[in-house]
Amino acid sequence: MFQWLIDLDKDFFLFLNGLHAPFLDNIMWWISKTTTWIPLYIFLLLAIILKKSLKPYQIIITLLFLALTVLLADQISVLIKNLVERPRPTHNPEIMDLVYTVRNYRGGEFGFVSSHAANVFGVAAFLVYFFKDRVWKWL
Repeated sequence: MFQWLIDLDKDFFLFLNGLHAPFLDNIMWWISKTTTWIPLYIFLLLAIILKKSLKPYQIIITLLFLALTVLLADQISVLIKNLVERPRPTHNPEIMDLVYTVRNYRGGEFGFVSSHAANVFGVAAFLVYFFKDRVWKWL
């Protein structure tokens, strides 16, 4: 029934994947590493602490709730991945040999939903709670 949508998805992915620019490979590899974003997370945490003038116990509570938010977002995304079982393009037998990879990295078996996206969205939703004014909220 939805085969046309699945075919469109594969074709669109292969089209976008085929547009790769080799000079961006190292940049994208670096951007996709979790550790790359640690300075940003530290900056945001310091911004929360300074903006709200948090006391030491409040900082600990904030860190605990932030960690809980990421843990829940991550585990819920893994649960959905395991329920849906949609293979990543690099693990899909129909197209895996057509997919351009960087450093032969193929990721986990299932790709939907993105745990990276779920975690970042969880952190963003958490931060909106702290930054109620427009400028900080959009940042």
